Amino acid sequence: MSTIQVVAHWEKQRIYETQNTVRLKRFYSNITHWELLLSVYERAGDPEMGITDYVESLKSTRVTRLTIYNFIKDRISDGDFVVIPSVKRSKKSLALSDELKQELECYMMANWQFSQGIQ
Repeated sequence: MSTIQVVAHWEKQRIYETQNTVRLKRFYSNITHWELLLSVYERAGDPEMGITDYVESLKSTRVTRLTIYNFIKDRISDGDFVVIPSVKRSKKSLALSDELKQELECYMMANWQFSQGIQ
């Protein structure tokens, strides 16, 4: 099996793995939602970033802003996102729930370990 075939096989496995997660699968089905998840993780609850800032920063917008806001509202309701205070009282910022953060980190570590093995 060529290296490219191995990588393609692993990519399929990553897709399958997200379907067995409790929280990650809600994000993985849409590239915009996945980018949002990674952005919130990267910023780690940055009080400078409001919800609107996260939406405005997305590059892979395949859905309307209203759809993204509704998705965020649903994830807050489900407990995936936690609303945290922002530096401005009129803004709300986001952080990942402990459960979602743990799922994402396990997923990313497994993928990083695989990528180290194919170099």
